[in-house]
Amino acid sequence: MDLPALTDTDLNLRHCLLLKADDLFFTLAEPQGCQMRDNFLGFDVVGLADENVSEEEIHSIDLRRFSIAERVQLLHAMLANRQLSLYKANTPETEDALNDALHFVEHFLSTLPTVALGGLDLTSARNGQVRRVWELASAWLALIEIIECAFYDHSSSLLTVSDLALVSGIDVRTLRNLCGPNKTIRTHSIGRATRTASDASAFVYLNGTDALDWLRSRKDFRIAPIDTSWITRSLAQANERGASRGLLISAIVNLGPLERIAPVIEVTVEKARACADGSDELPAPSFEKLVHLLTIDPTPITQESDTMKYTSDLSPSTASLHNLLMKDQRIEEHPKGHSQYVLRYRTKTGHEIAVEKRVKTPLLYFTRSLADDRLTGFDLEYIPATKGGRNSNLNTLETFRGKPLACLRVNELETARKALEACVSSLA
Repeated sequence: MDLPALTDTDLNLRHCLLLKADDLFFTLAEPQGCQMRDNFLGFDVVGLADENVSEEEIHSIDLRRFSIAERVQLLHAMLANRQLSLYKANTPETEDALNDALHFVEHFLSTLPTVALGGLDLTSARNGQVRRVWELASAWLALIEIIECAFYDHSSSLLTVSDLALVSGIDVRTLRNLCGPNKTIRTHSIGRATRTASDASAFVYLNGTDALDWLRSRKDFRIAPIDTSWITRSLAQANERGASRGLLISAIVNLGPLERIAPVIEVTVEKARACADGSDELPAPSFEKLVHLLTIDPTPITQESDTMKYTSDLSPSTASLHNLLMKDQRIEEHPKGHSQYVLRYRTKTGHEIAVEKRVKTPLLYFTRSLADDRLTGFDLEYIPATKGGRNSNLNTLETFRGKPLACLRVNELETARKALEACVSSLA
């Protein structure tokens, strides 16, 4: 999540207040216009505020005098701490944040001038850090609503691809490759249902379970754990199917992705996903074990790393390539881990990369679309879209499965370094 610093947000809000002050000045007749503007800012201004107020005076605007500042700061704190609600970090709840903060900030931004009122044009301030906080908070609350409604069958996700991009910090175009009716993050349509006026034209939404599960599989994603007492209260009020659904979604938040949870409660990932969707119920033993994990022994389920298992006996050439990938902070080991024959990685922006182990010349794999966009000029081999004719370990990666790939034979490490830099530098 690309959350601006609070100091930058406060400064942007002060610039927004200058626009508002001049708007008041133009609205009222003299001398009331000048008086209203000066009282609004807390000091006397000669001429237009956005032209004649010094940087020192701008920083002197006391934000404690403005209700809108408190609401922006509350939203910022919620996002910075990855809270599940505006006031209680570990209790999923969206109504307070919507009614006490988000709607007010949206209204405030909508009232700012869009046309320059003087010789200088400061209207761009309305699209600065305050708007960014509002956009992030709107997306975050759409995610929290999935958790809040987890124990009720009638819940329906209104999370969009744009929301998920904001929450994850990944480019929308990259995410679209993962979203679709039969993809990693399934999609669904809901007539003309809308969350706010800003997304009135969005009719396709993401499956809430898939989106949350995908986020929790990412090492850089953070979210506050759910209070166990909230889980207990919600469980007591839910029907059998809603109870299974709510427990699994709560488990994703508190314990980790379904890929880790399912083996521990002795069900398949497919079964767990169906129950989390509300279309099935957990078997009694699995249900009881999950209740115990969430309320009696709420310890995150750790996944034993296969890094040492699959990287301890690499050939010198493959080991050098692996070390090159892991030294780049923009690249991480893939949550799916490595295998006996293939090492798997993911860039911070969600692109998948793989290395096929070889004694002398390891093979570096990219998606064909990424290669066409970033790797022109490299000596690549192209592999057509097929489910056969390639190492099956590559197909565990969503963007590789049945898709055209590009392969670079790493005869020299410097060639691999340049290829990786070409892929990652422009995506960081």
